[in-house]
Amino acid sequence: MRMSRLNSPLIRELALSGRRLDGRGPYQMRDLSVETGVLSKGFSSSRVILGGTELIVGLNFQTSRPYPDHPGEGVMHTEVHFPGRIGERYPSERENDEAVELSRVVDRGVRHSGIIDMSSLCIIPGEKVWALYIDIQVIDHEGNIQDASNIGTVAALKTARIEDGGGTDGFKELSIGDIPISTTFAVISGALFLDPTLAEEQASDGRLTLTLDNVGSLVAAQLSGGGRLDRETLSKALEISALSNSMTRERLDL
Repeated sequence: MRMSRLNSPLIRELALSGRRLDGRGPYQMRDLSVETGVLSKGFSSSRVILGGTELIVGLNFQTSRPYPDHPGEGVMHTEVHFPGRIGERYPSERENDEAVELSRVVDRGVRHSGIIDMSSLCIIPGEKVWALYIDIQVIDHEGNIQDASNIGTVAALKTARIEDGGGTDGFKELSIGDIPISTTFAVISGALFLDPTLAEEQASDGRLTLTLDNVGSLVAAQLSGGGRLDRETLSKALEISALSNSMTRERLDL
């Protein structure tokens, strides 16, 4: 059991009156820092620090065959990696399960938002395309890996370049469309808490991630950890997400 679980009863008690252990308001994010070009290898990279959570996103492109049902489109693979804990060589089974879920959440947000025109990654229809690999390496996990991963992926994609494909050794910028931004809540004692810490996630009844595009349309959603949301709570979450996303886009100049 992690030490943060010891605070669960207190966190749930505070949530009844809309308070949080770290003093933030229910819909207040932690400090956010984003840096691009942090890796010497790969086509693009970023580092994100969100409160006590830190991760690095690296992008790579390799040539591949297209999927048979999408012969004129590139392919994409997303993976999240947790480091082994102190004294352990590999992450726990639970962390491996969380990594798979996180990979799917980030992947869906990118695919469904249209940030990448997958047809632009086609080299020879039915034969040769670019495969985009998104690798997310978690350095410190203090909650809300979801939004940190999303922001890091978007930042890396905005600065990515691929080989021109015109018979030269040059590179061109990746064609970028609508930019998806995710917003994650912990649902604690029936209330929503934006950008949850790890302790809040462990004390929660469930975790909700909503991904919106440039115009505020919902492109992906994920409810994890059990629990159910009524229509009123979901509508409130969408409203808060739209406001939070607008602020995040301003901070990141998206």
